[in-house]
Amino acid sequence: MTESSADQCARSAKARSNWERNRPLSQKEVEKYILESESDSDTCMKVNSESEISAVEDHVEYSEHDTDTQESDDSEENVASSPTHGNYYCGKDRTTKWYKVPPPKTKTQKYNIITHLPGCKGPAKNVTTPAESFILFFDEFVLDLLIENTNKYIIEVVKDKFSRTRDARLVTKNEIKAFLGLLIAGGVMRSSHLNFDDLFSADDMGNEFFYTTMSKQRFLFILRCVRFDEKATRAERQETDKLAAIRVLFDYIVNKCGQLFTPSEYLTVDEQLVAFRGHCNFRQYMPSKPNKYGIKIFALVDAKNFYNLKMEVYLGTQPDGPFKVSNSPGDVVIRLISPISKSGRNITVDNWFTSIPLADNLLKNHKVTLVGTVRKNKREIPVEFQPNRTRAVKSTLFGFTTTTTMMSYVPKKGKSVILLSTLHKDATIDKESENALKPEECSYV
Repeated sequence: MTESSADQCARSAKARSNWERNRPLSQKEVEKYILESESDSDTCMKVNSESEISAVEDHVEYSEHDTDTQESDDSEENVASSPTHGNYYCGKDRTTKWYKVPPPKTKTQKYNIITHLPGCKGPAKNVTTPAESFILFFDEFVLDLLIENTNKYIIEVVKDKFSRTRDARLVTKNEIKAFLGLLIAGGVMRSSHLNFDDLFSADDMGNEFFYTTMSKQRFLFILRCVRFDEKATRAERQETDKLAAIRVLFDYIVNKCGQLFTPSEYLTVDEQLVAFRGHCNFRQYMPSKPNKYGIKIFALVDAKNFYNLKMEVYLGTQPDGPFKVSNSPGDVVIRLISPISKSGRNITVDNWFTSIPLADNLLKNHKVTLVGTVRKNKREIPVEFQPNRTRAVKSTLFGFTTTTTMMSYVPKKGKSVILLSTLHKDATIDKESENALKPEECSYV
């Protein structure tokens, strides 16, 4: 039986409608859709029918290479699909949208444009020996600070306890230089756990560098008496600053670090636990560290040259006053990156620091990009990116906003590693590295 012209037109219209609904979107259509979606204040609605399935398929990459990527601490569990529109994933907060295709590329990228090449600057350009490098940081100001306060302490507190004057004589500039040199040499030689008798022994068990520079008794005397501030006023200063005993020296050295070197384009922000078991009201206990007790220091470090650009001691809650600051991860990062603000560089952080508001703040206000792992309790992360036993091992899922890329990589069954980046703008896979077929972001973390 021959179809009527009306039936043919209806069938053709239905076919065109199906094609329009299922065809991949063009770049212009995606850009238009993103702009329209961002202006829409409606929250994500749950998909109730197969007709709402995405016209743009999930971007999933597979890898055949084993990985030592850090696994999630979350327990393995199956998760249900979140409210997901055809063109984007929706975060658990129901407002954050992660598009399944990258945003359109521009001809000129606004960020990561380095105008100052890395390397020494200022007086550091003319340095040729380790001794000259030492003097750059421990200059006349530092030496005078140590000599003045150490001698005050010897005169006011220590001298009367010795019967012989020569046993408690005042320190000189050469002695302070020698003392600091021995401390540095001891660290370089990894001799911090050696007995002083063995270290200064003149036989084969000792180190000639130590016992020819200074006697053991004199070294221990200076080690006991060395002071970096005036003890008489310390109690008053400690009422507003827990770091009062070394505040002047520490800030001076940190400022010197930023004045003498221009970092490369890639830096890291992380913490270090400096071993210390003495009396200190801000000493930390971290059982996961090799040295479980110590002083925690946050640091901004050049990833290529291993240069320490800026440091901050974790002091807990400071007393009310000029030194009281927020210890939230985002605020710590903002303070540390001050030397590279507006410089177009990139920082890599771990999941304690990483958050989407921090990444947006760094990009918008400081022109600094961020790459880092993300804790899975963040409300902006879609449920699809969470650990899920139904996802294929070594697969990758990408989500995009206009400024940020998020990816979820599956190293093992029921596990996922989530990375956030404002440096990367597409779903590029690094195929030439040691970890072939892993997402490119992994090479920065």
